[in-house]
Amino acid sequence: MSPETSLAILTTLADFLLKVTFAFGIVWAIGRLVTHANRRFVIWLCFLIGAGAYWISKLSVFLRHPEAHASSGSVPVHATAIWNTFEIPDAWSSPLSLAVRALVCTYLVILGYFLVTYIRKYMHLRWVLGFTSPPPDEIKGAFAFLAEDFGLPNCKLLMLSGITSPATIGWIRPIVLLPALCVERDLAETEDILRHELHHIRRHDFLLGSVAGLLQALLFFHPVAWYARRQLELERELACDLAVVADSPNRRIEYAECLVSFARSHEAGGLQPWGVDFAAASSYLKVRLSRILHEPKEQPRWLTRVRSVAILLLFAVFFDIQPALAVFFAYARTEAPLPTRPVAQVAPPNPLKRSVSARKLLPAKIEPANLEPISVASPSVDLVEVALPEEELPTRRPLVKYDLPKSNDRELSAGAATEPQTVKPEPEDPQRNGKKSHTKMRNAAVLLVKASIVAGGIAGALENGDKD
Repeated sequence: MSPETSLAILTTLADFLLKVTFAFGIVWAIGRLVTHANRRFVIWLCFLIGAGAYWISKLSVFLRHPEAHASSGSVPVHATAIWNTFEIPDAWSSPLSLAVRALVCTYLVILGYFLVTYIRKYMHLRWVLGFTSPPPDEIKGAFAFLAEDFGLPNCKLLMLSGITSPATIGWIRPIVLLPALCVERDLAETEDILRHELHHIRRHDFLLGSVAGLLQALLFFHPVAWYARRQLELERELACDLAVVADSPNRRIEYAECLVSFARSHEAGGLQPWGVDFAAASSYLKVRLSRILHEPKEQPRWLTRVRSVAILLLFAVFFDIQPALAVFFAYARTEAPLPTRPVAQVAPPNPLKRSVSARKLLPAKIEPANLEPISVASPSVDLVEVALPEEELPTRRPLVKYDLPKSNDRELSAGAATEPQTVKPEPEDPQRNGKKSHTKMRNAAVLLVKASIVAGGIAGALENGDKD
């Protein structure tokens, strides 16, 4: 058995238990509103048959399509966002499979035990009938008259010594068994007992009781099946008691005393010699006597209508909520996370600390001096001439010229550090080349003029010195 199949079985069982328990609550409330015992018997019988049919349908669907249930037994975690979905750790799959397997084996063993017990009981009853005897003619004649009155000509009456309570067996050819002590009773009390048993036959209680017993064996794991079976037995006895009282209203007390005497005989008899207990449960006696001795009162119409409306509302609530009562178990399987690359942690740079290489790349600070730059307009390059101070003129140092790219005068004067810029060469233009040559010639002429002026100044200074 795979883990998915085990989980599907657990889901089916939990869903059945939840829905049947909710239906039991609705039926119990309806039973409190219904006043007639016969109607309550029908309600509980329908509940038990419905629960058994629902369980059989669940099993049949699971057995016919086990692969469908097994495939739905596991879903990923992100698909279980439902309020009625319960996640089971994936590590529990192996122990859960063993537990579910043991649970299934236990269910089959107990169900087989109940079925075998039921078959043995039926065969034992057939064996017990071989020890019966015909009743006295007086009781036989009274029974024939009553059976004809009830419209049950196929009924048969037999006497069985050793039993302490009357019983009815069979439904095709029903047989009424009377204990031997009925011979010693008054004929009127015996007729009341016979009426009670004939009402059982007319209601087909033996057949319905057998069906209820099989359903109880099938649903033995649910407590509501046992409770419903007990309620069926109680309502069945109450319905027959009230029917007997309705046939002879003046014999309420006598009929109640007859039931008490049979109960005392049953308690005093101890173990049954035939191994079969035909008497009803003694716990029902108090309720039965209370219903027999208290004549029911007629209810007003408005109360009957209120009860009917309440019953309809309960049915509406059941059919509205029942589809939402679904339980689903799934293994909580999480996907493995994808591997991630480790990210190196880099310390943030300290702006107050500069490396030695960075210091070397920065240009030297230009100290301001008494310079008189001479610039010549040019479309691309500004020619800047830096003049030396006057005290250094006699040393005859050559003039230094710098070709600097265009920049703001403020940046040059402040000595701001600038990064070297790469200028992409532009395509050669003949007109532009002509302008460049013209500019060079003009600069050369300017330099010659300046050189002649400087030479004239130097020569004049030397002459003045000679004169002195």
